[in-house]
Amino acid sequence: MPAKRRDSDERSGSDDAEGEALILHRLSSDRLGRPYIASIPTDGAEGGSAYSRKAEDAVPAGTDGYGTDDDDDEVGDLERGFAPRKRPSSAGGGESGKVTASQLADRLEYASAGLSRKQAVEEEDDKLGRPTWLRRTSRVARRSPRARICLACLAVFFAVAVFSIVFAPGLRTTRERIKGYVKGLQFNGNASVQGENWYLGYPGPTQTGQAPGWATGASLPAGVTAATPTRGSSPIQTAVAGFESKIFKPFEHMGPLTPYRSSYGHGVDDTVHRDISSLEGGTCKLEQVHILHRHGSRYPTTGSPAELVRKFLDQSPRPTFTGPLSFINSYKYRLGSELLTPVGRQQLYDSGVHAAIEYGSLAEADLSDNGSRLFVRAGSQRRIVDSALSWMQGFFGTYEWRNHTELQVQIEAPSFNSTLASNFACPTYGQPWTMPGRNMTLNFIDKYLASAKQRLSRHVQGSKVPFNERLLNAMQQLCSYDTVAFGQSDFCSLFTQQEWEDYEYAWDLQFFGFDGAGSPVGRAQGLGWVNEFIARLTDRPWDPSTQTSENSTLDSSKEKFPLGRRIYADFTHDSMIIAALSAFELPQLNEELKQTSSRRFKTTQLVPFAARFVVERLACADGKRYVRFVLNDAVLPLTHLKECAPRADGMCLLESFLQSQRDRFARAHWDNCIRKP
Repeated sequence: MPAKRRDSDERSGSDDAEGEALILHRLSSDRLGRPYIASIPTDGAEGGSAYSRKAEDAVPAGTDGYGTDDDDDEVGDLERGFAPRKRPSSAGGGESGKVTASQLADRLEYASAGLSRKQAVEEEDDKLGRPTWLRRTSRVARRSPRARICLACLAVFFAVAVFSIVFAPGLRTTRERIKGYVKGLQFNGNASVQGENWYLGYPGPTQTGQAPGWATGASLPAGVTAATPTRGSSPIQTAVAGFESKIFKPFEHMGPLTPYRSSYGHGVDDTVHRDISSLEGGTCKLEQVHILHRHGSRYPTTGSPAELVRKFLDQSPRPTFTGPLSFINSYKYRLGSELLTPVGRQQLYDSGVHAAIEYGSLAEADLSDNGSRLFVRAGSQRRIVDSALSWMQGFFGTYEWRNHTELQVQIEAPSFNSTLASNFACPTYGQPWTMPGRNMTLNFIDKYLASAKQRLSRHVQGSKVPFNERLLNAMQQLCSYDTVAFGQSDFCSLFTQQEWEDYEYAWDLQFFGFDGAGSPVGRAQGLGWVNEFIARLTDRPWDPSTQTSENSTLDSSKEKFPLGRRIYADFTHDSMIIAALSAFELPQLNEELKQTSSRRFKTTQLVPFAARFVVERLACADGKRYVRFVLNDAVLPLTHLKECAPRADGMCLLESFLQSQRDRFARAHWDNCIRKP
C-alpha cells in the first residue's frame, strides 16, 4: 500500500476536508462529448497536466460510459484513477459521488509517477506478490458480484472433489477405471522404481499370519513331539507319517502348492545334455537368457478353499474330534493372506544365488560393455515384489543389487495392462464359459475324496456343518500351507497315497481348464508375454499392431522396454507361466489331459512354488543360433514343434522356432478375451 494511503487512512474527518482543499474537481467531457468528473492536482503539482491528459484519454471511444452493471462500473472508475461518474437516480435526478481523501492521495501519487490507469492498478497488485493470472482474476471478482459467486462455487467444488478423491475408495476405483480404458490401457504410476520405492500400491488383499515358533512348540499341533527326518537340512518337515519308508512322497505331488524342487525331467536326458559345454561338440556360447519366475511359497489367496477349515471350526459350539482327527481339537487357523512366508523368501533368495552361478557372467558383461544394469520386472502384488527383491539379493548380494539392477514394477489391477498379470486385461476371464476347469475339478474332488469322507467323518462329533469332500480337499491344502508357514502339519498324514495322487490331478484339471489349453482364453493370456519375449529375443522393437495384454506405454519406450540385454528377469504368477507355455503351442503340454501317471501336464512339475521358466539363446560354431527351453532346471524339448528338427538335446534353430510362432495369434484367439465366440 502506498505510504500516502497508509497516512491518509489514519486521518480524521477534518483531515479529509484538508485533503480535499488540495484538489480541484473539474467537469470534463470525453471525445464523444459525454461528461465525467476528473480529479487533477492543484496548479504547481508535479505531473498535473500529464495525469489530466491520461485521465481524459482513459475512456475508450465508442463505448458506453456506464456499461451494463452500474455498480461494477463505479468500482472500475475508482480503480482507474478518476472520480465516479454522475449516476441518475430513480427520480431522474442525481448527484456527484464523493471520493475519499485516501483515494485522491493515491491518484495524486500515481499521476506524479506518470502511470496509466492500468499500470497504476497493476503496480498496486504487484505489491502483494501475486501472479498475473491471480491479479486479473482478483480484478474481475472485484468488478462483478456474479464472478465472485462463481469463484466461490468453484472453490467449494474443488474442495469437495479433493476430499472425495482422498477419502473415497469407490471414487478412486472409478478414476482408475476411467484412466485404464484409454487406448492401450496405459500405465499410470512410477514405472521404473527409483531408490527404495518398491511398492506402487495395488499389493492385493494381504494379511500377515501369526509368527512361527517350531523350537518353542508354538507351531506344533498336539501330540507332535518327535524330531523329524528333515529337520536341520530344511526349515520345514516334508516327511509325512506313514510314508517315511516308502518311495512315494506327498510333498512331491501337491501341484502348485509344492515347495520348489527341480523337475524330474521333461523327456531330455539332462545328465547328458543339460550342460551347454556338451552341445554341438562344445562349440556353443550362451548369448541371452530370459527368466519368467513364479513367486515363492505364500499364504492362501483370498477366498482359498483352505478357509473352509477356518469357517468349519468357527461354528458354535465347535465340533469335537477323535482318532486321527483329535489334533484338530487344539488346532487354530493362523495363516495370513497372499504374502510370502519365510520359506518363500528363502526359495527366491536361493534361486537368485543359483541364477548367479548359471548366468552371472552375462549380467557382468552387460554392465561392463555398455553400463546396462540387469533389467527386472515384477507385478505390483506384494508377494511378487518381495520375490523379486529376494531374488536380486541372492543374485548380487544383500546390498549390491541396488547398484546393478533396474526394477520395474507394473500395476496389477483391473483396467491396467500387464503381461505379468494378463487376466486383468482379459475382461472375459473368470466367466463360467472361460473356465471349464472349475466344474471338472469340483466334480473330481467329490469323486476321489468320497472314501476319505466315509473313513474320517465318524471321528467328527457335534458338527452343524456338513463334513464333506470339499472340506477334506481344503485340509489337503492346509497340509502344504501350514508346512511352509509353520514348519509342519498333521493334516498331511490323514490321506492315502492314491488320495495325494488324485489331489495332484485335481490341480492339473483346474490349471489346464483355467489358464492352459483347456480354456478358451488360456493361450490368449500368455500371448502378450510371448510377444514381448520374441521382441527381446530378436532385438527388435515391440510391434504395437500385435498388442494383446501388453502395456503400450511401457513397451513403446526404449527406457521402459530395453532391447539388446543379455539377461532379463520377470516375476509373476503360476497362471502366467502356464498361459505362456500354452501360447507357445507345445504339443506335449496342450494335449488332452488324462489321468495317467505318464501325462506331461503336471502342475507339480510345471509351476511349484518358486518355479522358473528359462529361455536360452545360443550361438554355435556352425554360425547358427539356437533356442532352448529350461523349466525348473530341466530341458523342455522343442522338438515336438513341427518346425523344429528332432534333436536329443531338445534345442531348436532360432529361425525354425520363430517360424513356429508366426501363427500364434490365430491359435491363441485373443478375441475370446473381448467377447464370447
